[in-house]
Amino acid sequence: LVQFLRHSTEHRFGYRIELGPHGLEPGLGSPLRQSLTEATSCTQEVVLTARGMNFGWLSSFEEFSSNDPSLIRDALLSFIRDASREQVDAWTRSLPFVREGTSLSISEYPPSGGHSVLLEYELPRENGRRPDVILLGNGTVLVIEFKGTDVVRRSDLDQVAAYARDLRNYHAGSRDLIVTPALVPLRYLG
Repeated sequence: LVQFLRHSTEHRFGYRIELGPHGLEPGLGSPLRQSLTEATSCTQEVVLTARGMNFGWLSSFEEFSSNDPSLIRDALLSFIRDASREQVDAWTRSLPFVREGTSLSISEYPPSGGHSVLLEYELPRENGRRPDVILLGNGTVLVIEFKGTDVVRRSDLDQVAAYARDLRNYHAGSRDLIVTPALVPLRYLG
């Protein structure tokens, strides 16, 4: 994660999030649109903002790394009200890894504190398909899919690659950006 973000911090493009007619659309510019930056300054407002949008969580790395993972999980539960026990367990296992990665990134590269974390983003016109995590930083998009397994399956690789492809090919703001898929088998990590 830190190595990826080191590259993205040195990239010449900025990144911001814009709400377009088809949902969340990335664009060039500052780390977050001002209204979303203000909304993410208070965790309660993040939950309220997420309820009306097509994602479960959106914040800067700095805000994400300073929030308790259980609070983030609760925001995801308010977005996906029919989440299975397996889904909630997956969030409980994966959120600390993302939090640790964002914290480490900030400590090694302070400008990455303004990069964005997007959880459970529902891809437009995709019948509920949602990558687990999307990290946005300086012209680079990292799409992460966590699996509760100790093996890498072809179908899991295909899933995260399809998310990255769809973001790169069907979101105008991502078209000229580096979009990288990453599969994380959680049991392999320990």
